[in-house]
Parts: sequence; structure tokens; C-alpha cells
Amino acid sequence: MKIRMLQPGFYVQPHIRQASLQKFQRAKAKGAELTPATQGMLVALDYYQPERFATKSARDLACGPTAHPDVRYFPVGRAELIASGTKMDEVSCGHSIDDPHFERIVSPMLDQAAKHLMEQIFDSFDQQTGIIAETVLTIARARYSLSVNSSPGGWLNFDVQYLCVFEQIEPEVMDRTSKFLGERLRLCLSAPPPNAKLN
Repeated sequence: MKIRMLQPGFYVQPHIRQASLQKFQRAKAKGAELTPATQGMLVALDYYQPERFATKSARDLACGPTAHPDVRYFPVGRAELIASGTKMDEVSCGHSIDDPHFERIVSPMLDQAAKHLMEQIFDSFDQQTGIIAETVLTIARARYSLSVNSSPGGWLNFDVQYLCVFEQIEPEVMDRTSKFLGERLRLCLSAPPPNAKLN
């Protein structure tokens, strides 16, 4: 799949406390058994991603400490992220669903995710039943798993599940975000493979 280049905007990037990261890396190199602290670091390394915002003021508000004691966000330029090889699917939407800039920022990310799902659907549509496509979007530091299930009779069912690690986010906000993503996903995938039935 061709990944689109980062779009103009204002970005932040997570930084890990060096002492904690080095301790984690030493433990990993030794093959030591994971402790709660190292397990938390392992999750944090995957969970916290660069974030894109529509305005400098929103970007600036996102800078600083996170709910994880070893992770802080700092401003970063788009050119710097591109130079480091960061792609659109590695960047999250910094705005929450209630922000007026939310759809502007999340739409290209959701379009990219839908294309990724569609390619998986075409590649595995002969599979009988079960999950035939899945991807992940991170929005306002909550993780949303988007999946497409093939049911008997050729029906396609869309599912959105969310996960919030470390951060304190209202479940009601994540519920509304999940509903928005599910509805947009159905619109984006309105041209399914032959004989597929949308459910």
C-alpha cells in the first residue's frame, strides 16, 4: 500500500526519559523477565505516537508530560518527521471529536486506513468467515481498532473497539468517536468486492 506523505500542520513527538529507556533496553538485551515497569515501558513505546494538530495553540497545549511518568511531548517540525521516515499511518490525530478541527485532521488518516482495509478485503475475501481486515487509528491518545468481519453469506460487518492506556479519557467521548469512525468507515468502503453485502 502506498502511504501518503505527512500533510502540513503542527506536530508533537513523544520523547522517552533516557535513563528509563536505557534501563529497559538493558533488561531486554539480557532477556530479563518483564516487570510491571518494563511492561509499561514496552506498551508506552508503541502507544505514544507523533500527533498532528490544525493550530499552533492546540499543538502547544499538547506539549509536556503525559500520564506515563517517562513520556513527554515536544513540538517537532513536519520536515524533521519526514526526514526521519515517519509516514502518515504512524501519526495520530491530536484533536478529540469535540474539537472544531477534528474532522479536518482525522479525515485523511481515516481515508488512508480505509484504503488499507480495502486492500486486505480484496486479498482475503475468499476466506470463509472471521476478521479479514484490520487496522488501528490513534485519536487524542486513545487507540481505536477498526476491523472488517466476513460472515456466512458474504456479509461484511464493521467493528470499532477502543483502548485507553495510561491516559484518562471519558468513555462517552470514546463511544462517540467509535460511532463516528464506524459510520465513516461504512461510507469509505461503500464500493466492496463483488458479491459482498454490507451489514
